[in-house]
Amino acid sequence: MRRGAMLLMAAVLGASMCAQAPEKGKQVFSFSLGVADVAYTEHSEEELDFMNYLHSENGYIEYILVKWGYAATLGERFWVDARLVMMDDLIPDNFDFRLFYRLSDTWSIGAGTLVRKQYVSYYDEYHKTRFPGWALMDQNLQQHRSYDWHFFAVPQMSFGEGLRFEGVLGCDLGLAHFSREEVSFLHKRINSNEKMRYQYATKRSLQPFVQPRFAGRLRLFSWGKMDLGLQINAAYAWGQRSMPYRLAVQHWTVDGALVKEVRPPKHGMGRFELDFGVFWVW
Repeated sequence: MRRGAMLLMAAVLGASMCAQAPEKGKQVFSFSLGVADVAYTEHSEEELDFMNYLHSENGYIEYILVKWGYAATLGERFWVDARLVMMDDLIPDNFDFRLFYRLSDTWSIGAGTLVRKQYVSYYDEYHKTRFPGWALMDQNLQQHRSYDWHFFAVPQMSFGEGLRFEGVLGCDLGLAHFSREEVSFLHKRINSNEKMRYQYATKRSLQPFVQPRFAGRLRLFSWGKMDLGLQINAAYAWGQRSMPYRLAVQHWTVDGALVKEVRPPKHGMGRFELDFGVFWVW
């Protein structure tokens, strides 16, 4: 029910850019607080599938977001829009950078890149279930950070420019991949000296995605050429995603390890973001 309501909200809001194009010679600073929620399909596992262990709070919002934004014009028709994003760990390791070219008063086209941090959690359960007669010897943290890189083009349409309320509709179209990560599990057979190690090294794999977005601004106060107001941003990213990896299995000794490439099935993965904040134009 919660995910259905969020998807409906995303559909109603439509698609967007992070911010309106600033007028020539102006700059925009923004600050907002928001949430992000991740939904994905699960598959049965013959081999470990990291996508089955994306961070999920079972009915609660997964991530809290803090966003700092800056936009500025570059000449007659170009402008940049950049955002630094922190999650509830307050580490500034997420960002969103875009460069735009104005085709007309209504239409613009741009390109950009963004990085989102995803937590992959509790995949040690796969090993505990698959090897019930073996004990885990290493202190595996049961969770790692995987950075989701996106590269895209974006057409967008502006409306209400110069009015008290203005907005933007757009859609990011591009390719994404997860960062490389390495994880290992050392097993020891119970009541025996027999040992084996499973070593996983994920691989970059470019996969298409689409992300409709919406942004709106409401001017509240104006002093000369300066404006202060409220803003809303919403986005919904969708793609068929997977985390392929290289698996090395070492039994008894590190010599003669079994090595194979594993490509788990792709999962439908959606991520919804919504944030509210303030902006200042000068």
